Amino acid sequence: RLGGNVRSRWPGEAGSDSVRASADRMSIMSGREGEQDLSMAGSVSLDFGSRPEADVRSRSVSGDSVWSRLIDGRLARLEVIGSARVQYCTGTDGLAALSADTVRIHLAGGITDSLFLTGSALARQVSTTDSVESRVTGDMLVVRVRDDRIRRLGAIGRASCEHASRGEEGEAITLTGDTVSISFEGGKLRHAGA
Repeated sequence: RLGGNVRSRWPGEAGSDSVRASADRMSIMSGREGEQDLSMAGSVSLDFGSRPEADVRSRSVSGDSVWSRLIDGRLARLEVIGSARVQYCTGTDGLAALSADTVRIHLAGGITDSLFLTGSALARQVSTTDSVESRVTGDMLVVRVRDDRIRRLGAIGRASCEHASRGEEGEAITLTGDTVSISFEGGKLRHAGA
């Protein structure tokens, strides 16, 4: 157990920078063989670094507290509680920022596979190339990710989607409903339904 402006670092997945973590308090507990639970509290910040081979410039997670499970030295699951924020920045697709009261992140091979956001959930994606912004809100968001990019997103409960592109051929789409489903490809909106 560590306390007082704790900083930690461990290797990232192949081809990426190391994971850097900071928190006020941190505790590490070993479980079954090859498993470790890591708990962090107080202004928690995790920086997953870049993945140049996938054009990912930065990946970060922050919140009031974080519980994570490592299997064989790789992150397999994260639960971020209180003012949870997740952010991905890529060169071509732009910025994806997600926030909620609680975020659960599932990883496969150390790379994000899916996220579950509950409580005032918001997902925002801004394209760098054509000034397109998509905002999705709901009581709960289910997000599928591939190569650190949002591919599919479902909002449940008081769901809404606002999609706007600026410029000469600017368009705006607004959807509301009990559920909203969205899919992206190459940073662009491909499907939206409510």
